[in-house]
Amino acid sequence: MVLKNKDKYLERVKDLEEAKNLIPKGSYYELNFKGDKKPVINKKGVYHLKELYDIETELLEYEVFNNEKGFSHCYHLYKAIEPDGKTAVGFAGADRREFPSVHNAIATSSTRAEVRAILELVAFGDLSGIEFVQGD
Repeated sequence: MVLKNKDKYLERVKDLEEAKNLIPKGSYYELNFKGDKKPVINKKGVYHLKELYDIETELLEYEVFNNEKGFSHCYHLYKAIEPDGKTAVGFAGADRREFPSVHNAIATSSTRAEVRAILELVAFGDLSGIEFVQGD
């Protein structure tokens, strides 16, 4: 097997390591998750990466679902776009059981989807602090 993109990949890894050193302290950390160290970037750190990499985001789609009791759940789909045209998509949702208010559920779903798209594009899908859940 021939590794066609090795140099390009290594350059992106190097760029990400440099970016992690540039963003403010406390924006990026590691947590122990089921015995493995996982990189976690908090929301503030993700938006610093967005600015550093000059990424644009675009809301592609969203939907809010209701049932007989009112708001049930929602989802958002975002696209992150680098200046050179590379793109990544982030999908996320939230429901009424997770949040006490409709506004919080919709806002969190939107933020999660945008953050996932950005991280997929620049950080190889690293976890974000807003979606990290301590494992059993």
